[in-house]
Amino acid sequence: MPTSDIRLVCVPGWFVSKLRETAMNELTESKSDDKGEKPFISESDILLAWKARTINRAINPSPQKSISILNTLNIRPILPDLFPTNAAYM
Repeated sequence: MPTSDIRLVCVPGWFVSKLRETAMNELTESKSDDKGEKPFISESDILLAWKARTINRAINPSPQKSISILNTLNIRPILPDLFPTNAAYM
């Protein structure tokens, strides 16, 4: 059985802000509708995209290889009526 390591990666706030600004500029330039709405990108979106790009560059998979990227989150605190905190939800 393969062993696993637990690592902590600290990403500076200024770096995330810079990535977000770049992404917002790219989305604004490529946006085709004329409603004038600004696109929304969360910090989680930015970090997941950065993590995916960094890992993909590191493993350099063949073009035929599929890569799965998962992002875990806890929605229970924001939807307490649907997911009571005093009960298990699976």
